[in-house]
Amino acid sequence: MGVTIPFELPDSSFFKLARSSSTEELSTNANCERKEEFGLVHFQRSWRKQKRIFFSNTIIILGECADIIHERIKDILCITCPQKPEGSMFVMVKLNLSLLEDIDDDVELCMKLSKEESVIVLTGVVVGMKNWPRVTFAIDRPSLEDGLGRIKAFYQRHMLRRNKDFISDQFNAC
Repeated sequence: MGVTIPFELPDSSFFKLARSSSTEELSTNANCERKEEFGLVHFQRSWRKQKRIFFSNTIIILGECADIIHERIKDILCITCPQKPEGSMFVMVKLNLSLLEDIDDDVELCMKLSKEESVIVLTGVVVGMKNWPRVTFAIDRPSLEDGLGRIKAFYQRHMLRRNKDFISDQFNAC
């Protein structure tokens, strides 16, 4: 059983609006015993509606960012994303160390990436997955695009010499 605690509404401009004459008519029609109750009920309904809109928009944005990260990671040869993220705000990517010249593990990758490109990713070691860095995409689209571009530039600077020569030969053949 619930306990009802009586309270007085504050004398703010919002609640003054709830006490206006037009509210009297509405509160009568809404079967509210007190005019203040109508204002509070109206506020709560508006708040719930705004929350639904906010979370719906957030889910749409996260879905778009998941699509972007899944597609753009394909351009960065030293990391692979085995599955498109669904229902999350991050993705675990497999690090292929054989394509990198001076990086021994995901901890070193994360350290150098943060120093050189100001991009922070979580090492996989922290969550028990060595050489599987965790990339978060719960940010706005332009920042995500910029971050992925920086990761790609980092890879291009640190790729093995034989990979650079191979890519250069492929480019010149076209």
